[in-house]
Amino acid sequence: QGTTWLEKDAELAVVRRAFAKHLLFAAGVNSNPAVEDAFAAMDDVPSAVELLRSIKQALGDRLVGFELISGPALRLSRRYHPTLPDPLPDHDWYVLLQVDDSASDSPLAAQVEAACADAAQRGAIVDAAIAQSREQADRLWALRENISEAQRRDGPNIKHDISLPISAIPAFVDDAGAALLAAFPGSRLVVFGHLGDGNLHYNFAAPPGVAAEEFLGNTAAVKSVDLVARVQGFLQSIDYKDGTFVKQGTTLFTIEPETYKLKLE
Repeated sequence: QGTTWLEKDAELAVVRRAFAKHLLFAAGVNSNPAVEDAFAAMDDVPSAVELLRSIKQALGDRLVGFELISGPALRLSRRYHPTLPDPLPDHDWYVLLQVDDSASDSPLAAQVEAACADAAQRGAIVDAAIAQSREQADRLWALRENISEAQRRDGPNIKHDISLPISAIPAFVDDAGAALLAAFPGSRLVVFGHLGDGNLHYNFAAPPGVAAEEFLGNTAAVKSVDLVARVQGFLQSIDYKDGTFVKQGTTLFTIEPETYKLKLE
């Protein structure tokens, strides 16, 4: 059953439960018992998919929102909105979920807490927080809703929208992330979106300290050739256009002939 005690926090009053190596942070019942919002931290995307499966199994169609957020995305949001809460800092992945029930006497709060506790015991989540008021819930959702605005303020970045079967998302995130970080070390993967629908914003931002314009402007030719003049003189004309194909023997430059005519005379 674990040990239970009460903590007070500027952002969240939480009931903390210790489950072996896993910690579950859960606040009390919302002022509106028909709506519950939970914020969970996990180590990887497969754990987020496992949490989605277990929440759906426990709560069915009462699950109305399930947002995946990468650590860099959350930190970027808080960088430009520092007054927003940071209840579970320094994790790689997060999920923000919402469930509702039309029945005013629904035991929804207890069911959400039990589902999160079960996920923690099975290792799907590391920590979780359940908002105890509508205001706290709105502030948690502001972390997600302000990511796009934070990206705009952070500077240009490479943006994609992806849509995949939910079961294929973990492999895509792992493979694409590994390839991009190998090619561009230190870059930030700003990933967030509707994991419950299989739709994500998959964005790519410059490493910290690197100007976004410089990051986006880097290009490199597949091959290059140095053209070195064998004679000296003043150019009379350039006889090719950049980007065109040339053949052996094609005249590329014409040098003013007067100097050479004088030498011949």
